[in-house]
Amino acid sequence: MTDVIQRKKFGIYFVKGLRNAPTAKIIPQGFIELASHESADRLEKKVQLEQYINIEIFQCAIVDSFLVTTKKLPMMYAAIIYEKGTFRSILFSIFVYFTILDNITSEAQLINSDINGKFTIELYMDGKHHVLDDQFSNEGYIGFDQTSEYLVTLASDENFKPVIKKMITEKDIERKELYKKIAGECSFVKPSDVSKAYSDLLNKMKNDKSKK
Repeated sequence: MTDVIQRKKFGIYFVKGLRNAPTAKIIPQGFIELASHESADRLEKKVQLEQYINIEIFQCAIVDSFLVTTKKLPMMYAAIIYEKGTFRSILFSIFVYFTILDNITSEAQLINSDINGKFTIELYMDGKHHVLDDQFSNEGYIGFDQTSEYLVTLASDENFKPVIKKMITEKDIERKELYKKIAGECSFVKPSDVSKAYSDLLNKMKNDKSKK
């Protein structure tokens, strides 16, 4: 029996940096029902880095239960993704965070208000965060489009190429093992059975057409 997926209703918020200022606004986006494994992050842009490697830029959707627990908020990220056939896997991600520096004591100060803070860029790989730039845009936010371009430039850096190559080798082993498992689970279906089912379907369609 298939387990029923449990979903809960959450308020969703985006963090929008204000151009030319070390400032951001937290903007409500409404409500959505999500399961524990689901995300409401919004895909904004997709760039091909090389064959089978894409960079996808997402706007982070922050749920209300998380918003009230921290001053460090994810704004956006670039996911570096290996895609080959039906196989898809994130190799690593580069996040932009906004850390609130103001003393917030009310909802009115938190939502839809200009908030002073600090922008940082972090690499997320193998379950760990690594700070790449702790002074990013602190003189003034450069805007979503320019930040997206900067993330793509970072992901395209020569220093990442050997890392990406090594991770692709590991993911290829994972991909082949997955396909082997799927093939094993489907081995009870004989090609002759598929051909017969297809022939039966064609004959049925012809018979139905002749009756009209």
